[in-house]
Amino acid sequence: MGMPPTKTGLVALAWVGLLACEGPVNPGGQGTALPQPLDCVASVDGVLATDELPFVVGVEATYLRNEPGVPVAFDPAPSEGPDGTRWDFSEGPADVGATLSLQELSAEAWYAPHFDPDALVGRVALEDPELQTVWAASPGELRALGLVSRSPGAASTLMRYDVAPTMLRTPMEVGHAWGGQHTFRDARLGGAPNAGVEDWSFSVVDRGDVVLPGDLVVRDVMVLRTEVTRSLAVAAGLEANRETSFIQQWIGPCVGELARVEGTDPTLSEVRELRRLQP
Repeated sequence: MGMPPTKTGLVALAWVGLLACEGPVNPGGQGTALPQPLDCVASVDGVLATDELPFVVGVEATYLRNEPGVPVAFDPAPSEGPDGTRWDFSEGPADVGATLSLQELSAEAWYAPHFDPDALVGRVALEDPELQTVWAASPGELRALGLVSRSPGAASTLMRYDVAPTMLRTPMEVGHAWGGQHTFRDARLGGAPNAGVEDWSFSVVDRGDVVLPGDLVVRDVMVLRTEVTRSLAVAAGLEANRETSFIQQWIGPCVGELARVEGTDPTLSEVRELRRLQP
């Protein structure tokens, strides 16, 4: 019998922040070292509106992260840049890299009968191509329907929420918060039968600039703090998981998540994963 997944499964249901919008090429002088097409506008007004974060299928983004199982130090406090608050991800670990995207749910997928045919799927972890989150996207909301493994088998995963948690909500500005309790039953996690209760909380805690590799500066980024605690039928002693995501309405081919840190440390000064976009 398989064991429940840890980081690459229920410890973090990573939202694949791939978005699309419309507008002129290379607005605001935010850099030219980006993948094409550059067709998105950053309004820099302190609000991410619903029409600035529509979701799109097939857009790809490459991310880098530290070696799995090797925690890294992170300073959660921003520095002061020329235009105010700034987080610098221009340098960092690059032990693992992967290209992520949202894709339509294939009717041929072994898990397709368990989800709405309009659902989307996206890879969960950079280091593991097997696990995927199943999503429901609508204007202003991205909900996680569940977790699946790409392939069936004795160690496969199939988990569906009774009521899907909302992982991303717009309009977004500092001070916005949401969350709730969500359950799943009759699941299979890494081949093991399981069920659980999760308490999710999301809050937009700050905004500022983010520096990416190549010294690309992205303005007016939202800082989204996520915390989840879990109680599983087959697992004990799970620590609360915490993430901080840095989100903008455009970057490269309209990728919303620029960087993310994730771990159990309440201050996130030591993190299990430090992920950053590679422009």
